[in-house]
Amino acid sequence: MRRPYRRRRWRRRRTTRRTRWILVLVAIAAGAFAALPASTWRDAQRMMQGPLDVLEEALGPVAKRAAHWLADGAGTLREVFGAGSSGPTLSGFARVVDGDTLKIRGTQVRLYGIDAPERAQRCRAGGRRWPCGRDATRALSMQIGGRTVVCEERDRDRYGRSVGVCRAGGEDLNASMAAAGWAFAYRRYSLSYLPEEWAARAAERGIWRGDVVPPWDWRRGRRLE
Repeated sequence: MRRPYRRRRWRRRRTTRRTRWILVLVAIAAGAFAALPASTWRDAQRMMQGPLDVLEEALGPVAKRAAHWLADGAGTLREVFGAGSSGPTLSGFARVVDGDTLKIRGTQVRLYGIDAPERAQRCRAGGRRWPCGRDATRALSMQIGGRTVVCEERDRDRYGRSVGVCRAGGEDLNASMAAAGWAFAYRRYSLSYLPEEWAARAAERGIWRGDVVPPWDWRRGRRLE
């Protein structure tokens, strides 16, 4: 009569040992992730950019939800393990250079994770071309509204400019520009603002009310047909 009880107890012990091993493996993986430098996260994001774009075009809303989940996961891991943590902070009156660039006390700051149309760039809506780059610049000025801007540096670009997350009155300007439809999520360097971009696309806000060339392609010479 006791044999079934012993068998159940043995199974519980085996399950407990498995759980312990799983926890050990998770702890090892967490330590490995924590040791990764920020540049490794950026390389991983660049590798993910192409597949995400292909999925987005081929599968539409389903791919968007999947990529949204991946973006959230990447952001959570960065926050938990400290990759891409903030650097120096710069604050003061900001002069708007274009839709994703500010100048604070003589220092140029590029908004992290987004790419807005260039000042001279034009988009098309309703069969007409319109100066979307100029309007994106004006939109960023309106988002700031004369308030003091605080920027936390996340990186340096190849031109030596500071790249950071900027806030005015506690509002994340990077996220606001993407959510209002005035900037792309800069997938090559970050997946952080993909959800804001997709929401703006779905609502056809800003540049998404018509045709637009991604700024990174426009800088390479691509133009609307």
